[in-house]
Amino acid sequence: MKLPVCILMLAIVASVVPAFGYPMPPGSEERAERYALWRAEVETGEQALTEGRWSDAESAFVSVIEQSRAIDDTSMLFARALDGLGDLRRKDERWSDAEALYLEAAGLWEKFLGPDQPRVAVTLHNLGVVRIGQGRYEEAQETLRRALSIIERTLGPDSAQAAETSLALSAAARR
Repeated sequence: MKLPVCILMLAIVASVVPAFGYPMPPGSEERAERYALWRAEVETGEQALTEGRWSDAESAFVSVIEQSRAIDDTSMLFARALDGLGDLRRKDERWSDAEALYLEAAGLWEKFLGPDQPRVAVTLHNLGVVRIGQGRYEEAQETLRRALSIIERTLGPDSAQAAETSLALSAAARR
């Protein structure tokens, strides 16, 4: 009598435990598919950005942002899309738009990774550059100092990122 119960239990476990051995929460397969599509779209946007295909980059980033907001799903892919669109807005000197995007992205990076991570510093650096563009030099210096502090602790004071952020900080201080 115990054998059929064991077989039944195995069948139940097999139906909720995927091949890698962990139970999948309801809807997680759908989420994985959505994230795969968003990842591809964000990577397309980032590639288009590096190639100077601004319209393609904007379309990709905006698509991910709109889809994420529609279902209230603020993932790291959402943060990457915010950063990417912020880069475009900064390039176009749309300072207020870029600032809002970078602020939201920085908050998400801190939430996901913690406050002392290089990814947070990159976004803070970009936010500092935007504030220079806005003529808000004291705020730019404060933001860039924070970014530089994170970079020096995590990547080292002699890193290329530290040099770039120091240069931006000097530019803000000269004004």
